Amino acid sequence: MKKLILLLLFIPLISFGQKIEVIKDHPYLGSIYERVGGQDYNYINGNEVSKESILYSHIRGEKPTGSYEVKVEAFQIKVGIFPTRTVRGYKVQNSDEAIRDINRANRGSSVKITVLEAVKIDGDFQSPIYIEPFIVTIK
Repeated sequence: MKKLILLLLFIPLISFGQKIEVIKDHPYLGSIYERVGGQDYNYINGNEVSKESILYSHIRGEKPTGSYEVKVEAFQIKVGIFPTRTVRGYKVQNSDEAIRDINRANRGSSVKITVLEAVKIDGDFQSPIYIEPFIVTIK
């Protein structure tokens, strides 16, 4: 009898015959972000970037609008002819191999960054997002 009463309490919450549309979030643009002397710099696909900016900056997704946070949790970086490196977190500094590759790379070398895991944080709600891979050039 208790199961029947509980079932009847939930029936009004179910709407039969209506479609529920799930809206897929748009892809976010990837960037290298640094703050120097109170000034913010974002390097996006196609930009030239110094080795120091790559080494000491944050990898992130550019949010179009809103008061939410975008957090990168893992990414891959491929510098020039060196192998692809996987990095946990949002800083190149988390991988000694990636640091070594950047320091050994020549001017004009390409740096491809592919975000593997990222989340959008809106209050207590977190949802996975896709950040587009991007390529910058070492200047």
